[in-house]
Amino acid sequence: MQHTIIAHRVIVAALLSLTLVACVSPSPMTPANPTITPLPQTSGVGAIPDARAAQETLERFLTALANGDYVTAAALYEGDYEMLYDKNPIIARENYPALLEAACTVNGYVCRKPGTVTLVDTRADSWIFEVSFLNTDGSTFVFKPPPGAPGAEQSVFSFRVIMGANGPRVLDLPPYIP
Repeated sequence: MQHTIIAHRVIVAALLSLTLVACVSPSPMTPANPTITPLPQTSGVGAIPDARAAQETLERFLTALANGDYVTAAALYEGDYEMLYDKNPIIARENYPALLEAACTVNGYVCRKPGTVTLVDTRADSWIFEVSFLNTDGSTFVFKPPPGAPGAEQSVFSFRVIMGANGPRVLDLPPYIP
């Protein structure tokens, strides 16, 4: 009888342990607003290590969008989502990865791999980069306005990067082509 009670206690303890582990284990579902490991802080905006970190962040952001890794892209983007929400009102306002996915797959944003990423200006609170994008064949993407529309062909696009609380963050979305 005593062996039976001990066996039941062991089984109950094991089940309780499994239940607790299941409750605290990471969920397989993707969070709406992910965080990433902060980049190491260096000595202030404008320093060479900061500019490199800013460029790497921009390249990671654009590559993540091109590869469909919208969770990573959302973690690296600190710009405004309001325009994306206005274009996609059925997506929850806080579901940043889904808004970025819609931008790239439905709304006409150029989510291609970056070709060149060049630092063109350093400001007190940000860096300005010029970026070219690659077509799938490796050639440089060129935006051509529709016939009769104002504007010239464009192959380089500007992006701002700021030093956020968790390292550099991108402020601008890829170019929009209606």
